[in-house]
Amino acid sequence: MSQNTTAVFENLSLPESESGRVWFHRPRNIGAPFHRHAELEVNLVRSGHATYLVDNHRVRLARRGVLWLFPAQNHLLIEQSSDFSMWILVWKPNFLKMICRSSDSQMLLSQTPGEIYYRRISTTNASEIEAVCERNLTKNGDEHNAGLAYLLFLLWEAYRSGTESVIEGAVHPAVERAARLLRDQNPPPSVPVLARQVGLSASRLSRLFGAQTGLCLTDFRATQCLNRALRLCDDPALSLSEIAAQAGFGSYAQFHRIFRARMGQSPAQYRRGSSEVQNN
Repeated sequence: MSQNTTAVFENLSLPESESGRVWFHRPRNIGAPFHRHAELEVNLVRSGHATYLVDNHRVRLARRGVLWLFPAQNHLLIEQSSDFSMWILVWKPNFLKMICRSSDSQMLLSQTPGEIYYRRISTTNASEIEAVCERNLTKNGDEHNAGLAYLLFLLWEAYRSGTESVIEGAVHPAVERAARLLRDQNPPPSVPVLARQVGLSASRLSRLFGAQTGLCLTDFRATQCLNRALRLCDDPALSLSEIAAQAGFGSYAQFHRIFRARMGQSPAQYRRGSSEVQNN
């Protein structure tokens, strides 16, 4: 099932002097929408767990997992544990054409390999790759680009010798679309509205979503609402009631309850703390 008509094409806006980039990812409030980009991407999980939708397949990421995301593969990070972290690496197409000349590395020039490339690598390989990633963060120019080339082949060799991981089967199109709509629409639609948008009853959608993603649909929606509320808290012109409404909560009471349960403090306490940090 092609998703190209609905996914966002993301421009990573890498500097002209860079052949790619390495960065360290921890959970953030607002994730990227269902998207793809011209660059080859690899994720190396350092801790915790997460769930990706890659096209219409579910991939559960775990420690030392390596996931290759090719330019034509649309992807969406739909869930991540509080302790989740990973290295993200991307390479520009022209750089790949220059360095991937052997028959063993030609696959890395593909727009899509026709399947999901995800395996868990050894502890030794993961530690070596992480150390090179750490060093590359401080490099510039030719040293940075040389490090990127080295990392590409380190990851490819580690992946090829890694442990085969089970990739979940294709999810129902309505489940994939529901996840996208909840992540991309602002505010996220209510479950009854969402069910109408994807062409299923609310009960059928909830059962399918839970069975195929491992996530409770209402909890996933609440997370998307909370993410938007956290972003809106930065706007001093908005009251907490306005934030609750704009973020998609049914009432201020629901907003307060979910916020306290997830964040360990009330919305007002969180906002005061954020304001103090900005002022200092």
